[in-house]
Amino acid sequence: MPRQPNSIARVQDAVLSAPRKGFEHMSTRWKYRVRKGLSELATMVRASVSSGAATVVDGLVYQVVLTLLAGHYGAAAFLGAVLGGVTNFAINRLWAFRNNDKPLGAQASEYAFASLTTYVALQTCLFVLVEFLHADQRVAWIPAKIVAWLFVSYPLQRFLVFGSVRPRAHHSLAVGTTALVPARAPSAMVPPDSDTN
Repeated sequence: MPRQPNSIARVQDAVLSAPRKGFEHMSTRWKYRVRKGLSELATMVRASVSSGAATVVDGLVYQVVLTLLAGHYGAAAFLGAVLGGVTNFAINRLWAFRNNDKPLGAQASEYAFASLTTYVALQTCLFVLVEFLHADQRVAWIPAKIVAWLFVSYPLQRFLVFGSVRPRAHHSLAVGTTALVPARAPSAMVPPDSDTN
């Protein structure tokens, strides 16, 4: 095979190597996305373990109050929900989401909001499953709980309650900060004949 001139060989090398260079760049992006996806999946798994632990505490407290303390089922359910919520909040704050950026009081109030919203979503799912789809009440609780956790509880806890507070966004929201307004007007904005003293 006759040898091609250098200019043609260079053009062929450039054309053939261009897709490879693009794929290398995409490969880096792909690796980043996979790593980010796996990190999010790990966070979701930790959050589901936390939710499971809270459910166990909730159920145990409910049974103990009913059986050993001969309490009313309403009081048992309330106490179980409160202690389960405290368990979930503590595990999420310290381990599942690993975020202590916000003050405890702010996170606790946001967690209460997220819990109330999750409760409403759970009740809505149960209502649709039982009243419209005629699902058995005992069975409907499981898919309703899963849907409420996946679409309401986890996103609210991940992005609102335990979402990181970015210093720049937090700083820009501060009222009265000099970061938003220059400390003094630039000299170009001061009329030349005015007294600056």
